[in-house]
Amino acid sequence: KLKMVVRILRTYRNTIMTEHEEIRLKSLQKKLVSNSRAILLEHITIPLGSLKMAQITSWIEQIKPITELDLKVFSDYNNQTSNYPLGEDRIRYNAMFLAELDIKLDDVTSYFKSRIEEKCLEIIEKFAVEK
Repeated sequence: KLKMVVRILRTYRNTIMTEHEEIRLKSLQKKLVSNSRAILLEHITIPLGSLKMAQITSWIEQIKPITELDLKVFSDYNNQTSNYPLGEDRIRYNAMFLAELDIKLDDVTSYFKSRIEEKCLEIIEKFAVEK
């Protein structure tokens, strides 16, 4: 019975947000939109943009579950690329070794690219606030 009561309380808690949580949620949704635009405009690479998307998503999930969109494509991509050095980590590697890894990373990225771009467009459509 205690587990059921805890589950009910958690469910109830997830339906009511404080004003601070609502403001934070809107701010994080704007970050999703901004990151989506950066990915689409190639201001950030897909590997780094996808990692950033996962981080923003995890912050949102702490406030409220994301039920409006299925963002699994980012975690799927991140799982496939987790063994590749990205960003500043690349400095530690030999250039020839990086070139070999980049070919493999590019293959994975090409496989996911259209789905990631579609999801970015969905995020923009869902959360962008026109001024």
